[in-house]
Order: sequence, then C-alpha cells, then structure tokens
Amino acid sequence: MKRLNRYLFLGLALCAVYGGVCLFLHLKQDSFLYHPWIQKPDISEAQKNIKGLKEVTLQLPSGKSFYAWYKAPTKKQKVIVFFHGNSYHVGYFLNRVEPFVKAGYGILMPEYEGFGGVLGPISQENMERVSKTSIVYLNSIGFKNKDIVLYGYSLGTYNAVYTAASFSDRAPFDAVILESPFTSLKETADKHTYGLFPLQWLMNDFYDSSALVSHIKSPLLIGHGRLDKTVPYELGVSLFDSALEPKTFFSSDLSDHRTLPDNGFLDYAVLWLNHKV
Repeated sequence: MKRLNRYLFLGLALCAVYGGVCLFLHLKQDSFLYHPWIQKPDISEAQKNIKGLKEVTLQLPSGKSFYAWYKAPTKKQKVIVFFHGNSYHVGYFLNRVEPFVKAGYGILMPEYEGFGGVLGPISQENMERVSKTSIVYLNSIGFKNKDIVLYGYSLGTYNAVYTAASFSDRAPFDAVILESPFTSLKETADKHTYGLFPLQWLMNDFYDSSALVSHIKSPLLIGHGRLDKTVPYELGVSLFDSALEPKTFFSSDLSDHRTLPDNGFLDYAVLWLNHKV
C-alpha cells in the first residue's frame, strides 16, 4: 500500500509539473515568440545606403496609424513589400531590400505594432491588418497589385502568404517571395518541443500558412537553408509542396535561418523576378 501511495504521489507530482509547464508556456508565449526592438530606427542612417528612402504614415481601418519606409521605383514600375520577422525592426533588414533597389524596384517596409516605436500589442491579427493596409496604401498612390511583389522573411512569410491569399480572387500580385518559411507556428513549435505539449490549446496565434498557400495565384519563390535550426528545412519543403504552380524552390546546403542572403538567395531572387526562371 505504501509503495502504491508513493507511485500515486509521484504521478500526481509529475502531472502538477506538466500542468505548470503548460501554464507557463501559455502565459509566456509572447516572450518566446516575439523579440522586438521597440526603439524607432534612425531613417537618416538608412538613407545613406538608399537614396530617396522616406518615411510614410499609413492608417489602419481603426484610425490608428503606423509608419513604413518607402522608396519609389526607378527603372521598373514595381514595388517590393517587405514583411520582416519576429525580431528587431525594419531598420535591421535593409540589406535584404538593397539588391532590389539597385535593380530599379521600389520598396515598402511596413512596421508592425509593438516594433520600432509603433505602439500596440503584437499579434497575428494586428500584423494581418498592417499587411493589408500596406497594399491599400500602394493602391492609393497608383500601384496595381500586378505591380507589387510580396517578400516575407521568417514570421513575415505568413504575412506575405496571408496578403497574397486575401487578394487572390480580386487581383493577384506580380510575385511572392518567401525566405525561410514555415507551414504553421504550431508545427514549428512542435518541432522544438518534440510534440510533448498540447500547443493547439495553449497558443494564441497560429500563423497557419499551410491553410492559405494554395490560394496564391502569383508566381512563387521559396528559399530555405538546410542548416536552419529555427524553422526546419522540411517545413519549407512541405509549404512548397502545398503551393500551386508556377513555383520555384531555392535550396542552400550552406545556409541557416539568417544566412540565405550570404549564399546567393537575393541575387537569385532578383534574376527570378526579372525572368521568372
């Protein structure tokens, strides 16, 4: 009986610990997922590298405003809308748009709520609003969707997929570029936690690109590195498999989650946009 009581106590203790970990993951999930730089970046520093870059103010349907960095196109009448990932702010990612600017493309880099001096909570819903409002803004200054390229990096790949899918029935975009994408946040988190926790009940935001990618009617380029430990390579492959043609996959044996640009991805993306290779 004493041994049975010990086993029962041990079982209850393990259940309590497991429940405590689940509660901790639920309450602290934002601190695991989002790592923003909250200070506003200095655009004057960015302007040294990209002449003609300026800050524009966009207004959400709620009336709240946010900013974006904008550079008009030169040689081409197309604009790259860049959606950054779950960390830093727009200023950190300038290197990812510079090759497109040099090729004559314009850029729009919207900032999310909770990042880079924009007040507000970070959430999937708020990011979706910023993403769609960015397109409405470009439409308002004369760009049609066929003149717009969506480029998402890491968590920003969901924003690119969501935006492309949202407008697909009305006016597809010129192209969609996804760097280091995932199928869904849940599947990515499951990879890191080995499926030990009921994340479908614990998570607030799911960023489910796999449910939307088949709605994209624009040419699609996905790039992923085999050394990516943040978003496993197989998730990028799985998302690619779910997408419609025309689609192209850029694979790098040397790249992790951040280093695709160091191994030819951006140069390839510019060529791909020019020729849809």
